[in-house]
Amino acid sequence: MDPTLSPSERKKAVRNAGIALFAIILPWILLGLTFMVLFVLSSAHHIFGL
Repeated sequence: MDPTLSPSERKKAVRNAGIALFAIILPWILLGLTFMVLFVLSSAHHIFGL
């Protein structure tokens, strides 16, 4: 972090970094949730004999 940045510039840089991080992590979260749902559904199918 550059100490010469003004508070508003620093805030903007932090927000941009947060957005970039979110954009990188979000697809993996969605992928994990998708696999979890599929796993639960397949388990329920075997457990309850649906």
